Amino acid sequence: MRNKLKAKLRQKNKQFTDTLEVLTNYFDNQYPGWQKSEDSDSIKRRLNRTAKIMTKTIHRKKTKLFKKKDFQDWPFTSDSIILIQTSKKMISCIIDFQEYALNGLAQTGLVAGKVFKFPHEAGKAIKGKFVSEFIKIGLKL
Repeated sequence: MRNKLKAKLRQKNKQFTDTLEVLTNYFDNQYPGWQKSEDSDSIKRRLNRTAKIMTKTIHRKKTKLFKKKDFQDWPFTSDSIILIQTSKKMISCIIDFQEYALNGLAQTGLVAGKVFKFPHEAGKAIKGKFVSEFIKIGLKL
């Protein structure tokens, strides 16, 4: 029992760390040099708070962080994504603070009650490159 609790806590901390890393990378791309500004401490606090909120929202789901450097044929415009398996067959991803559907069940919103756009529709994935590899990975989470 105690080991299960420790494992859950480690997993939650890992999800928070991954989420914070994605947020920081996104902020670095949008506002280069922000860490040298006077407001860097307050921005870091806001990023921590946002990461905690995002982690609470997705902690009951299976998630995993993926980065562009780990794949040869990266289909997304962002450098990293968080892949989410909400139910056994519903796969979505978070790209730049927004959740997008990777398969039809996630797009219709039958399970989560939310309707998401596909990344190609929103311009977050490169036209002509397929996200099917990430759907397969998501189904195995």
